[in-house]
Amino acid sequence: ELFVTGAIEKANGKDMQVRVVARDAAGRVWVEREYKQRADATAYAKDRPVDGRDPFQVLYNRIANDLVRARDKRKPQELAEVREVARLRFAASMAPDPYAAYLATGKKGRARVERLPAADDPMIARITAIRERDHMFVDTLNEYYADFYARMDKPYDDWRAYSYTEQVALDSINRAATLKKILGGIAILGGILMDPRDDPVGVKDVLILGGIAAVQSGFQDGEEKGIHKAALTELADSFEGEVTPLLVDVDGKVVQLSGSAETQFTKWRELLQQI
Repeated sequence: ELFVTGAIEKANGKDMQVRVVARDAAGRVWVEREYKQRADATAYAKDRPVDGRDPFQVLYNRIANDLVRARDKRKPQELAEVREVARLRFAASMAPDPYAAYLATGKKGRARVERLPAADDPMIARITAIRERDHMFVDTLNEYYADFYARMDKPYDDWRAYSYTEQVALDSINRAATLKKILGGIAILGGILMDPRDDPVGVKDVLILGGIAAVQSGFQDGEEKGIHKAALTELADSFEGEVTPLLVDVDGKVVQLSGSAETQFTKWRELLQQI
């Protein structure tokens, strides 16, 4: 009934930025916006209570609350229509002939119900049963993800805590390096522009040499930044998850689905169409 997608635009343990779009089965947009948040540093503390608090929990709560508010703005008739459209879209994906004709698409790309199947339509009853099996399969995949999340929770939290420390250090280096380069450049420029007649003690040379040293130091800080970036990249690339094969019973025949979760789901939908 409601399709929610999220694109992670920035995530480094310190800052999170995601773009979320929620669109119902009829094509109406419920939520479309960017969410940004700075991590709650207390969630990374070594002596933090074991309460499962996420450093970006406030961001997740905002997304959930926006979805609830969007739902509450819909009239009961609208929500009922969305559920009916979703049911007929599933029927059309399983059996395009005849159910594709039960829906129409308007100029704005919104789907609407053209007509409803008969209450005693045997094919709809069969498709409804297949849809229930589809929900059960999705539940099975969700259980796998829940188990994967539980196993990854501790190492991922540790990674984010370390990544947060790395990012704070990286930001500090960036600020310090930029400041050194600016001050060094100003010192060099000041030394060059200084009139030698006004410099009996060699201040001009000191300014130029000191400025060059500051600029060099700034570039060295930039090299250190590269080391921090490499550490972050190595940490990010160290996480890989594999989806275990699933065994499903299709009309008394056991079929094994393997590959990624997306591949397994695609194969599963193909099996449903065969049914």
